[in-house]
Parts: sequence; C-alpha cells; structure tokens
Amino acid sequence: MRGRHSRFWNTRGAAVYNYRAGRGNNFYSASRNIGKHNDVPQRPEHENLRYRTDRKHGALLKGTEEIQICVQIVMALTVFAALLIYLTQVSRVDIERREISNAAPIIVIMSSPFLTELCFKDRAAGLIAVFVPMLIISLRLGIGMGDVKLMSAFGFVMGAIPAYLILLSALSAALFIGKIRKTHNDEIPLAPYICVSAGAVYVLEVIFNA
Repeated sequence: MRGRHSRFWNTRGAAVYNYRAGRGNNFYSASRNIGKHNDVPQRPEHENLRYRTDRKHGALLKGTEEIQICVQIVMALTVFAALLIYLTQVSRVDIERREISNAAPIIVIMSSPFLTELCFKDRAAGLIAVFVPMLIISLRLGIGMGDVKLMSAFGFVMGAIPAYLILLSALSAALFIGKIRKTHNDEIPLAPYICVSAGAVYVLEVIFNA
C-alpha cells in the first residue's frame, strides 16, 4: 500500500509538476512574445489621429483646388465665347458702317480678369505701349479712333508683346487683303482683322502656357 501510494503521489506529483511547468513555460513564452512586440516602435494614438486628420484635410484641399481650377476654366471659356460673339457683331458693324461702338473697348477691358492673370501694372503698360504708336499711326494713315481704342483694350488684356503681335498681324492682313481687293484708296475696316488676330494670339498663348 505504501508503495502504491508513493507511486500514486509520485505520479500525481509529476503530473502536477508537469502541468505547472507547462503553464509556466507558456506564460514565459507569451511574455517573450509580448516583449518582442513592444520592442517595435509604434506611433502613439494621438499621432495616428493627427495623421489621419492631416490626410483628410490634404485631400479636402486638393479637391477644393481642383474645383476652383475647373470653375476658372469654365468661366474663362464662357467669357471668351461671349466676347467672341460680341466682337463678331462689332466687326460686322464696322464693315457695314465703318464705325466701332465706344462700349467695345470697355467690354474687352472688363473681361480681362477672366481671360488673363496679369497684374495691373503690366496691363497698364500694355495699354500705353499700344495706344501711343496706334495714335501716331492713326494721325498719319487716317486710322479711326475706334480702332485705336479697341487695339489698346487688347493691350490691356494681354500685355504689350502679345498686343504688338496682334497689331502686326492685323495690319499685315488688312494691307494684303486691301491690295487683293484693290481698295487701298478706300477706308479699310480694321476691327475684323484686330478681333481675328486677337483671338488667334490668345489661343496660341493659352496653348503654349498650358
């Protein structure tokens, strides 16, 4: 009996010992694993929240900028189309009556903020740089003041250099077509040539700056 009890207790003791040892080993292994996970640097919770907030804010700003760009493009196209229709009517009146409305240069100047992004200094310089030579040409060649004011308005919208290109192309086309039609003794309407040249230069400028 004693031997059995001793064997029983020994067996039970061994079983208990092994069970406890197993738990101890498992706990030790889990502790080691936790230690390994803790060794990896992790971003604190408040930094994660700030990071997610910054990403949402950046995405919102990007979407807002894209919307603003789309609105600017739509407004520029709308103003350009409306101005094109109006200048077509101005050109038709100039061909028929040899006169340009005083409202034409004002409307062209009012459309400038939607078409170009020049500062006021560059706009004023373009207007003066075109008005002075056009005034001299009008006194010598008999060009009407309506043409001078319309051309100066395009100088205000696009600046001096594009305005000189408009003036050069418009005068060249008017003289060339005037010689073909043999009407160089008659008064040539310049508004159609100025408007077509301004539209072409503006489109080319938009394409090259895109």
